[in-house]
Order: sequence, then structure tokens, then C-alpha cells
Amino acid sequence: MSALLLLAALAASLLASVSDARSRIIPNGSCLCVACAGLALQALRAWMPAAVAALPVEATLASSLPAPVSCVIAGACALVVGGAGELLVRRMFGRPGVGMGDVKLCAAWACWLGWLALPAICAACLAGAMVALVRGQRAFAMGPWLTAAFALACVAPALFGLLRMSP
Repeated sequence: MSALLLLAALAASLLASVSDARSRIIPNGSCLCVACAGLALQALRAWMPAAVAALPVEATLASSLPAPVSCVIAGACALVVGGAGELLVRRMFGRPGVGMGDVKLCAAWACWLGWLALPAICAACLAGAMVALVRGQRAFAMGPWLTAAFALACVAPALFGLLRMSP
């Protein structure tokens, strides 16, 4: 079940990435889909832990994540802190920083990963900034970089867990 939620979240995030790369706009619907799938996963983990633990992919993914409540709190904190930071940048410099779509996408993925979203966000920002610097760009679309970082952060633990379980 949670593997299907992850696929839905990755598909929505991929759509957000394409939109961001083309028009520098991340649709609210994509962020909402990722967040709802993450909240559904946390509800499954909190209320039906035996069902989640019974499936190999779900068990390895769920065991690598923080507690469900802390994931939900991390999503809310990411939205509030990221939104406040973006508004502060806009007020100080008169132009957007990363953009509110990026903030909402990060908050949605924080519902999945909890505090583990922070390293993924840092890696995405660093990788995107390095490529933009090499290309001589002053700005770049964060959506594709965020999607890649979060996909890796979600899929890698499940893959490594399954590899460890193989004979």
C-alpha cells in the first residue's frame, strides 16, 4: 500500500518538476498530492503498523523513517519556517528567493521523511546551485532537483533494505 502511495507522490512530484522546469511554477495540486500521500503513509504507520510491517518494501521504508507524528510535525514546521523565510527574503530584497512552490514541495516531502528531508533539501540546493554556477545561470528551477533528492531519499532505504534481506 505505501509503495503505491510513494509512486503517486513521485509521479506528482515529477509533474511539479516538469512544470517548474518549463514555467518556474510548481502547481499547488502536485504539492497537495505529495502531502496527502505522505500523511496517508503516516496514518498507516501509526494506526496499522502490523500491516505495514508485513510487506517487505513497506517495512524497510517505514523502518528507516522517524516516528509518524514527528514526520507530520516536520511537514508543518517546514511550511511555516520555509514560508516565513521566503516572505522575509522577498521583503528584504524585493524579489523571490526560492519561491513558495519550492517551499510547499519541501513541506510536502517533509510529511514523508520527517527531519530526514533536511539533508535532501540541502543536497538538492547544493547540486542545483553547482550546475547553475557551471552553466553561468543566476537562477534555476529547484523542483527537478528537489524531486531527485527526495526520490533518492525515499527509494534508497527501501532498496538497501531489500538487498540486505536477499539471500
